[in-house]
Amino acid sequence: MAAFAVSMQSPVPTPSVAGPSYALRGAATPASPETGYSTRTVGVAAISAAAASVLQADRKRKAGRIQKVLVKSRGGDAVETIPVMPASPTTTEINYYKLDEIDATKIIASMKSALKAMKGKISAEGPAEGKLSATLCDEEVMSALVSMSRLPVFSKEFGTAFRDDLDLLHALKQIKYFWNLPQSQIAILMSQLAKQLEGPEVAAEFEAFTQELCQSASHLVTIKEVSKKLPAEVHAKYMENAAYLEDADSHAVYPTSIYRQCDALTLATPDAA
Repeated sequence: MAAFAVSMQSPVPTPSVAGPSYALRGAATPASPETGYSTRTVGVAAISAAAASVLQADRKRKAGRIQKVLVKSRGGDAVETIPVMPASPTTTEINYYKLDEIDATKIIASMKSALKAMKGKISAEGPAEGKLSATLCDEEVMSALVSMSRLPVFSKEFGTAFRDDLDLLHALKQIKYFWNLPQSQIAILMSQLAKQLEGPEVAAEFEAFTQELCQSASHLVTIKEVSKKLPAEVHAKYMENAAYLEDADSHAVYPTSIYRQCDALTLATPDAA
């Protein structure tokens, strides 16, 4: 409206100078110079330049600050901290998964330690359910299960790391979701790992234990439920991992398909709320 108002202003008259040619009858009178228009236009341009300068200074002032973005998730609200960038085409990516790095050598070593510990538990006397509970209480077994649950098993990097043994890859992918798997399925998966990592002789002991466990009435009870009957300190450690995974990888703790992983590319502009 300011520009419109300026254009409607009458021009500021300037003193006219009479000349001999203008005194002729019928001669057209020359238009007065549009001094008023010129002055007003320069004023608007100056105001626009000043506004742009203030805006640029404000953006520079905000540069280097951080902004918290609330991300809604099934397990609860997650707050992502992103920098408030100066005005530029650069955007910020929000990562939904917080998973560990893949180290094939460490993964195999961890699983071998878990198998060794489990072998000692299942060879003891007592019911199969008790043997599995004792296995879950072992530090080596707990460490291996927790570590696997925090890995991106469906990533290209993980598949490439174990591409020379697809049976091993298949078992590892499922063990990631141990929290919601039946205890009999965990026994089956550990038997497969024993076969691939320790050989058929060791695997035979695990298979015998699996058959014994599958005969029990509680073989379909999930590890999450079994953990509630473990010693308080052991149960607390498993629950701590479950709480972490609610943010890091919710499909690892919620009873969904173990072959499902949701992902997205989310980019935030510097002025995103």
